[in-house]
Amino acid sequence: MARRDFEKCGALALVLLALSVGQACVHRGDQASAALDAYHEGRYADAELIWLEALSQAETAGEDDPRLAQSLRMLANLYIHTGRFDEARPLLERWLDLADRGKGQITDSDLAQGLEAVAGIHLVAGELDPAIASYERALEIRQNGEVRDDLALAETLERLASCYDAKGWSENARPLYERAVDIRSHVRGAYDESLPESLHGVAVTQHDHGNFLQAELFYQRALKILDAQNRRDLFTSTVLTNYGSLLRTLGRPVEALQLLERARAIFAANETANRVPLSATLNEIASVYTDQGRLDEAESLHQDVLAIRREAFGDDSLAVASTLNNLALVHQARREWQPAEQLFEQALRVREKTLGAKHRKVAAIHNNLGVLYRHEGDLARAEKELRYAADMLRDTAGPDHPETAMALHNLAEVLVKEGRNDEAAQFASQALQAKQRAFGPEHPRAADTLALLGLIAASAQRYDEAEGYLLHALDLWRQSPPPSRLPVAEAQANLALVRHAQHRQQEAASLYDQAIAGFESELPADDPLIARARANRAWTLAGQGDSHAALASFEDLLRQEETRLGPQNPALARPLLSLATVELDSDLTERAETHLRRAIALLEQVQPPEERALAFAQGTLADVAVRGGRLAEAEPLYRQALTRVTGQTREDVRLRGTLLANLAAVRASQGRVQEALPLYDQALPLLVNAYGPEHEAVAQLLQASAAAQAQAGRLDEARGRYQRALAIREKAGDDAEIARSLDGLGAVLLASAQSVEAVKVLERAVAIHDRGVTTPVELAVSLHHLGQAYAAAGQYDRAEAALGRALKTAEQQLAAGDPLIASTRASYESVQRMAKAPRQAPASKSAPAAPAPE
Repeated sequence: MARRDFEKCGALALVLLALSVGQACVHRGDQASAALDAYHEGRYADAELIWLEALSQAETAGEDDPRLAQSLRMLANLYIHTGRFDEARPLLERWLDLADRGKGQITDSDLAQGLEAVAGIHLVAGELDPAIASYERALEIRQNGEVRDDLALAETLERLASCYDAKGWSENARPLYERAVDIRSHVRGAYDESLPESLHGVAVTQHDHGNFLQAELFYQRALKILDAQNRRDLFTSTVLTNYGSLLRTLGRPVEALQLLERARAIFAANETANRVPLSATLNEIASVYTDQGRLDEAESLHQDVLAIRREAFGDDSLAVASTLNNLALVHQARREWQPAEQLFEQALRVREKTLGAKHRKVAAIHNNLGVLYRHEGDLARAEKELRYAADMLRDTAGPDHPETAMALHNLAEVLVKEGRNDEAAQFASQALQAKQRAFGPEHPRAADTLALLGLIAASAQRYDEAEGYLLHALDLWRQSPPPSRLPVAEAQANLALVRHAQHRQQEAASLYDQAIAGFESELPADDPLIARARANRAWTLAGQGDSHAALASFEDLLRQEETRLGPQNPALARPLLSLATVELDSDLTERAETHLRRAIALLEQVQPPEERALAFAQGTLADVAVRGGRLAEAEPLYRQALTRVTGQTREDVRLRGTLLANLAAVRASQGRVQEALPLYDQALPLLVNAYGPEHEAVAQLLQASAAAQAQAGRLDEARGRYQRALAIREKAGDDAEIARSLDGLGAVLLASAQSVEAVKVLERAVAIHDRGVTTPVELAVSLHHLGQAYAAAGQYDRAEAALGRALKTAEQQLAAGDPLIASTRASYESVQRMAKAPRQAPASKSAPAAPAPE
């Protein structure tokens, strides 16, 4: 259930404040002192008036007067500090023009510092490329006299590295951070008061690369120094904010909020006119609230952040785009799809315009759009967006980055919904490996991907594998519960499906109860997930053999859905189909037929039609007709259902294969064996693909088609299919089905004049029937075939005993005149005559009746 925001707080805007106002002033002493006093006391209007007057006087003196350059710079810095960036820009441009023309006695150090201020202005406007150009020029100036104790050089390295990070050039950023750490460490050692800045820079780089455990170590080291120095400045709040962002990513929201509230308290204690740095902290707090489901609080904070950033940066800035993205996530969490999509699209336009199409932050919004479309059910658009995001993140962040892992996970979820489980499993496995490398092998962030892999394995009937994944996921969530109960409930429901398949029905029922409670705690009462879980729980009751309880559950579910939706709502078709299926299994065919016809009528109202549901309903109605002996009515229903199933999902393939097999059985029962055989041949690869080669459904089809081949005289082919069915059932250990396969194989061997082999096979079949795992009638049929095999082998005494027992059993179970009684009596009397006749020659071998198709 991934809803991932790839935003991370950065401190790029803070570099604007590095422009010093405490340097020696060449203006007249009283005027300069008054301006600086007003500035430091927060009387910015007074300071502005004084510096504007000073600028006017300097302009009168001409460009060569150094006071002009200094006035421009001081006034620009005031505007920067108070967030008036548009007014600061032309002043700094004039100042740089003076420097470039050699006016104003501007030193290299001052020029580098001014270039960094200009770069900061560009950053505020979201103009990364010119900002990088200014920082690179400043770095070139500072490097001309590089020494290992030049802290200004370290600051320039860090600022340029931050820009490279924002551009997605993390490999370029890392060596700059490392140089800065080396310089700062060299100056005064590991606990120099400036060292936290570089430690923070390294932490941000590791954070950005997805090396979260390393990042946390650097954040902790920087924070330890800051706490030891009792620093409560703007930089400390930035460290707290970014560390809080990391803890949110690591799924530790309580710790994250503690750090973020500390950061907010620092801003409150050091209130300035520039609220841009505060917006980064508020953004992270709001994101934690979103994760925790505190959506009203999250939206309110994000709106505050949006107002701050719009005023400071304008609508087309990266900072505003980030906030729009986060607001979209709030709407998405509320299932408000349209406003969420509009906000994502606005954010995407800004990022593409500023960063270009091939950037990580652009990929982040494509990822979020893909998740949105998945929620809306638009799987084609979801897959397109998520493939684009995953491919772009592989190129820009790397295949092992957590952001790439999240996109791969989301893509796998869409592919599962499309029934493309093999492809989904590949992407989910890649996502799991990347998450475990980034977060650690037992981190809760891997739980959702483990649960997804469990679902994929369960869909492929790899139940032991599915069980391992799902139990691992639930164990991780038990240790660290996620903000929402929904992913846990989904995993519990999927594990219940596994338990049902493993015939552990009581455990399945308990898991469904837990899942339903989880769904009901967060979803509206009419959500289809709740109805589906209730229906599956009813199926579990049916699997326990408690058909009465299952019927009661489905009837109760139908009543609830009728009350909620109204009696004519097409959504009622699904509970009607479930109820009809259980009724059919309980031999309540008239009731089943009534509910099936009502379901079909409701489904036919839907436009465009739900083809798969209609096909299932028509196919099941055809099954009812077959049970009633109405084969002519069943055949067109099967054919019509087949025209509706054209998709390639696993469910489509399974349904098409089942319909073909059932249509083939109808034709075989009508004596149209030659028409039935190609249908069986079409159905077999479909069911193998849908269920796997060793599933009981495949064995049933092999058995039925073998019977048809035997009827058509294709005995060698029939023998091969019976043997394949037998191998599947022996591996599964289902004695009843093993006995049925042995019966069919024995009959074919007998018809092939291989009486000795037939005797061995049929003796084994009778031994299994004698354990009571099948019906007495099936035992009678098996004994009949064994008696014939004995007779064909010349063992008349054994043949007489087997046939006598078969006749007695058939007469006890069936009505007088039943064809089985008549055929068994005829075989018995024939053997009695053979036993009394001279035995100079072997008896003729009578061919058994071919087994009826299943």
